[in-house]
Amino acid sequence: MRWIVSDVMTKDPVTVGRSTSFKACANLMRIHEVSAIPVVDRGARLVGIVSEFDLLAKQAQGMVRSRPQPQGGKSKAIKAAELMTASLVTTTAGAPLATAASLMFQHHLKVLPVVDAEQRLVGTVSRAQVLKVFLRSDESIRREVVQSLCGKPSMNRLVSEVEVKDGVVHLYFADQEGSLAEVIGRRVMGIPGVVGVKSHSRQSTDFAAAGMGPDGESPRQAERAEEDTRAPSSPDRKITTPDKMAIQTVLSMKSPTSPPGHGLPERSSEIST
Repeated sequence: MRWIVSDVMTKDPVTVGRSTSFKACANLMRIHEVSAIPVVDRGARLVGIVSEFDLLAKQAQGMVRSRPQPQGGKSKAIKAAELMTASLVTTTAGAPLATAASLMFQHHLKVLPVVDAEQRLVGTVSRAQVLKVFLRSDESIRREVVQSLCGKPSMNRLVSEVEVKDGVVHLYFADQEGSLAEVIGRRVMGIPGVVGVKSHSRQSTDFAAAGMGPDGESPRQAERAEEDTRAPSSPDRKITTPDKMAIQTVLSMKSPTSPPGHGLPERSSEIST
């Protein structure tokens, strides 16, 4: 599953015009519980964005002496055109969600405007929306990991088992090859919602600890199969107490000198009461 911006973005977000007042911008942010509002022209083209940080300049004026505000700075702004940031970082609806997350991280953005080819605003995406991908269930991630590896026979033959816990993918390699294991790890790390990837080399002892043998058998099944291949006179075969009792019973049944009452009871048509 490939997550893109349109999967999580807010469509038809609240906007303001260049002439919108400072107070109207502050009220809209409070009412709609957003940290930034896009500024658009009459053609719905994006021209800027007003953020909480832009509004904060007026509240902080006169208190920050180390950074004198230039004439006409944001601390003196009364309209959106004077408040807004015009040099924008944007994304598109079809962009991978990971790309949007990278832009927000690099530029310290809380809200990222989403535009079309003509710079018309089509939505916004917030940090919380980008992080929705990490709300995927472990089972959903595991299924996608398995599906991704099944499409690559060279990878699928190496990975004997896939487990996911708290978003961390554990890959168990039957025959771990360093270079290919790294390639598989990078591929899995690119799956949306994956928090991390850990590789494990699973030998015979590891399969036993996990409850399965290298060929998919349980330890008990493997043990029984091994016992069946041993000769009865094998010196390392241990005779258990039940085995001894069975042998004694058979001998007592076949012995001609067995005392009465030993061996198999005779059949009787009478029913004792």
